[in-house]
Amino acid sequence: MAINRRLRRALGLAKSPLRRLLLRALRFDKPSALPMRSLGARPGDTTWEDWRETTQAAMPVRYFLLEELPFWWRVRVAGRADRALYWLQAHTTHRYHLLDMRSREYGYAWGWIDSDQQMLLACFAILKKFVEQEDPRVGLRTAEADFGTTVAQTPALAGRLESEKEIRALYNWWTRERPAQEAALSARWAALASGKDLRQDWPTIGRAEKDALRAEREALHFQADQMLERLLRVRHYMWT
Repeated sequence: MAINRRLRRALGLAKSPLRRLLLRALRFDKPSALPMRSLGARPGDTTWEDWRETTQAAMPVRYFLLEELPFWWRVRVAGRADRALYWLQAHTTHRYHLLDMRSREYGYAWGWIDSDQQMLLACFAILKKFVEQEDPRVGLRTAEADFGTTVAQTPALAGRLESEKEIRALYNWWTRERPAQEAALSARWAALASGKDLRQDWPTIGRAEKDALRAEREALHFQADQMLERLLRVRHYMWT
């Protein structure tokens, strides 16, 4: 634990000769692994519970100093201090529980937006943060290390590779293709209204031109719905 390590360094006990001397003087043999009664140990097996009862009865002072006191320190002192520090970090510098929906690609910086746009911005803000700050290739490399082989040699990893490609494609659409489409549509609307007083001249603008631009806007909305569906299908691969 971070607090525990810092306090030991401050007291000069981290890897110090005094600490090694104390541990050597108080040391008792402690097995590295034993079964537990609560987990179905076989009759006749020596369990952790047996070892604790025997050691505590034979060496109560050593058992208290080397087992009970460190456990109390980890749980009651260092553990609580670590949790308090994590709470402070999570509410000041990191704030994992808050999602920043501001989007340069969409042109949203602050203020009220309707729920349908909130859904779109929130989902792709998560995707953008994942690609830029976590990188989906990290999860793939972890899986390769776990299997000790490459994706090409392990069919079980093929789905992860395809999902990584899909995540990159969605990211490119959100950060490059969609802004270009929005800019082109906005430019066409601006050209249609250029030199006109829309409060007076809007009815005189050709219906065909306006219907074409509205249809293009609807096509962009439909495309966004499709991209959201694709994003949901790969969400289980968005972890590192």
